[in-house]
Amino acid sequence: MWGLYPRLRKRYNHRVEFRILGPLQVLDGGSELELGSPKERALLAVLLLQPGVAVGRERLIDAVWGESRPPSAAKALNVHVSHLRKALARDGDPVIATRPPGYVLEIDPEQLDATRFERLVAEAREQIASNRVPVARNLLHDALELWRGRALDGVDLEASVRHEVSRLEELRLGAEMDRIDCELALGQHERVIGDLESLLAEYPLRERLCGQYMLALYRAGRQAEALQAYRDARRVLVDTLGLEPSEPLQRLERAILNHDPALELPAGISHRQARGPSTEQRWTRSRRLVLAGSAAAVIALVAALAIVAIPSRGSVRTVPNSVAVLSAKAGTVNRSIAVDQRPASIVATSDDIWVANRASGTLSKIDSRTMRVVQTIALGGFPSSLAVIDHTVWVTDAGTDQVAAVHVGDGGGVSIQRSARPRPSLQGIGAVLIAAGQTLWTTRSWPPSLVPVERSAGKAREISLPDIPTAATADRNYMWIVSAPGATVSAINLHGGGLVAHIRVGPTPVAVAVGAGATWVATEGDDSVERIDPSVFKVTAKIRVPTTPTALAADPVNHALWIASSESGTLYRLDTRSDLVTKTIHIGYKPVALAVASGHIWLAVDPR
Repeated sequence: MWGLYPRLRKRYNHRVEFRILGPLQVLDGGSELELGSPKERALLAVLLLQPGVAVGRERLIDAVWGESRPPSAAKALNVHVSHLRKALARDGDPVIATRPPGYVLEIDPEQLDATRFERLVAEAREQIASNRVPVARNLLHDALELWRGRALDGVDLEASVRHEVSRLEELRLGAEMDRIDCELALGQHERVIGDLESLLAEYPLRERLCGQYMLALYRAGRQAEALQAYRDARRVLVDTLGLEPSEPLQRLERAILNHDPALELPAGISHRQARGPSTEQRWTRSRRLVLAGSAAAVIALVAALAIVAIPSRGSVRTVPNSVAVLSAKAGTVNRSIAVDQRPASIVATSDDIWVANRASGTLSKIDSRTMRVVQTIALGGFPSSLAVIDHTVWVTDAGTDQVAAVHVGDGGGVSIQRSARPRPSLQGIGAVLIAAGQTLWTTRSWPPSLVPVERSAGKAREISLPDIPTAATADRNYMWIVSAPGATVSAINLHGGGLVAHIRVGPTPVAVAVGAGATWVATEGDDSVERIDPSVFKVTAKIRVPTTPTALAADPVNHALWIASSESGTLYRLDTRSDLVTKTIHIGYKPVALAVASGHIWLAVDPR
């Protein structure tokens, strides 16, 4: 293989190991390399936080110097990159490559400890889902052994990239809690009490840790201390946040008071074993649990633990300037993917997720399988609305209303074609793109109309609209055009019928989605979502939501409508069969755009 790909062997020198789960280190065959000045260490750290992804020069400068950037920052960046290339080069081939809009660190994923950590944790969670608890516990132990302290300890990074470091620390805590769940499932409650005390001292507001601690104490015959742990947690929550403990934690307290049998050790695990089994006993028990078909015992315990802990796959915290990835079925946040500044819109294809980053003037491409940013494309301006037809991504510029066609080749090469001139528009009302079949349309605010984009238009002609368009989408038969000023929705027949319906809706409609047998409209003026029956073009239901809806995405497979509220930083799941809100997820930042693809909800998260 290496004879066919000699450069690949040089670039992926597996003797070199990069470590960021602790102080920054680069090892070559076990010997640590000198990495130069603090700025060069910071530069390498930023590239290691996004291995294989081109990081723009402006973002690198911002991450290394922040607001104190010198006038010569661009030249200084060139010098630091040159020094790092010399320090890291092996066989004459640098691992830092120039790739627009900046630089990329080209290493094998397994050369980075953070990548290995995330892989082991993902494998462990798959084992937990398959009831192979001992195997999962060992994988989590191996993953946590990679940590040597706080991530990138000693590296001076600016605030613009600290969120990615915080993400790693959050993943570490989630893995610790998963490991403790496994230990509890295997009867090792006394062994984890000390670990939980240390973790609670550092994270006193984490109710999952408190629940694990209470259960471990109760299992160890220390009921009074378990109840005191609850009282201590309640006091901290009330004094710090003014909140009572969650209902699951309250249920656990009641279960302890009532000596609920569900809290006991699972069948097949004796107290003698729990106190300290030998290696042979642990192997025998693991074999019995995994291979002899007694997985029901583990399932029973996990059911008992459900009153204490958030599911492990829902423990990821969202961060600003990111795309949060949620399980479409469970509604838990599985991943938070860092993108560029101020993500404004998102669109999904069968393989990729595209994100327009308004403040940085870039377009991020996320592989939906690996959930990683695989390409960042510099556009300039203020990219806003997105649409995809075949292999072309179309983007509007909020500053000029120009439309750009972005073509990405198989090898990652990019070509960008822009419309010749901007179109007239009303100030503050940006153009919206609609992909309808093989034709791309864009809205024009004045005079109100839909305009086919020239390169994909075919025989399509401009269509006049009764009201100023502010949001739009399409299904197989119609384009649905929302007007916030007019409080209306217009239906345009895609098969030559023109305007077929003009529907009055609630005040200030701001978003529209199609799916689950209906057209859904978010009305900001009365905190509602309205259901339109496309067969009769009438509003058939008006559903109140807890806070102002600002973005929508339909998931027909799971009978769900996902509703984002930018004002409250909240995401809601509406059951489209009952018209009831069945799940509320507090994002913490500003969710601005949604897409549904590959069994996941993809949520663009803005910091403001």
